[in-house]
Amino acid sequence: MIAEAKQLEGLGRLLKAAGVKPAGAEQLIRTHLDQLHSDAKLQHAEISAMVRALEGELIELRHSQAHSVSEVRIATDLMRREIEVVSIIVIPMLRAAKRTIIVFAILQIVIFGVLMSTIGRDTLRWPNVDLTMFTAEPAARAAQRPMVPPK
Repeated sequence: MIAEAKQLEGLGRLLKAAGVKPAGAEQLIRTHLDQLHSDAKLQHAEISAMVRALEGELIELRHSQAHSVSEVRIATDLMRREIEVVSIIVIPMLRAAKRTIIVFAILQIVIFGVLMSTIGRDTLRWPNVDLTMFTAEPAARAAQRPMVPPK
């Protein structure tokens, strides 16, 4: 504003030097000042309208942010509960599966050891089994024997 006043003062001196009457110069300066004021008021009104529009947008943005934060909070709570469920249910199941795998691995090692020890022998020796005891002959012999009453 001070710069404008200095410019107007310089304009007044210029007009006086040019031979313009002081009353006419004053009117020109007043018209110019009025125009500057009206431009300033117009700019102020535009700025005020933009500020109101931005306030509305800011309120909407805050609401949207609060809604987003709420959704993130719900999602994190849900994930935390899922992790708790996994730790309660799945971890003991994995421990039981690990024990079962260890037992099967030990059994396989034992079976492999037995097989390796039997392969090292020249022949496999099977016990002599008398297959006649499973046939019909012993039943026929038992039928030929006299029955003795029990005492």
